Formats: sequence, C-alpha cells, structure tokens
Amino acid sequence: MTLVLNSDSTVKRRWQELGLKGSGATTWEMPYQQKLQLVMDELDSDPSRGRSLDNIRYRITFNHGIHLTHDFISDIMHIQDEDGFLL
Repeated sequence: MTLVLNSDSTVKRRWQELGLKGSGATTWEMPYQQKLQLVMDELDSDPSRGRSLDNIRYRITFNHGIHLTHDFISDIMHIQDEDGFLL
C-alpha cells in the first residue's frame, strides 16, 4: 500500500478543479428554502423520528451530494421537532 501525501495548496487546488466545496461554503451560498427543504425531506422520510442529527446529515450528502453544516441541520431539527430533543 502506498501512502500519498499532498500539501495543503495541492488539496485546495484539486478541490477547486473538481468544483468541490465544504459544508460552510455550501450552507452560506445555498438559498435558505432549498436547505430547509433538504432537511425537511429527510425528516419526513423517517416517521419514527429516530434518526440522529449526524444520520440526517449523512443522508443529505449521500442522497443529494450536498454538504450542509452540523449547526444548520441542528437548528432546523430543533425548530421542527422540539420535543424530540427533550430529555
């Protein structure tokens, strides 16, 4: 097995070449309604409301190829299902 080490500038350049963005940039640039709809679609696909925040985040990434921040998804989940976070 060969380990490949790349400098930070190489990684940044590759991300730019491939058009990739981190969750912060995506969350900042995407319209609020579109982000909200992605989260709501994943919440609605779980009638038992048993999925964790991280699971919802991973499903959005897997199903739509879009990375949203943990904080944004958490805020929406707390607003939409406040009782689900009570202990």
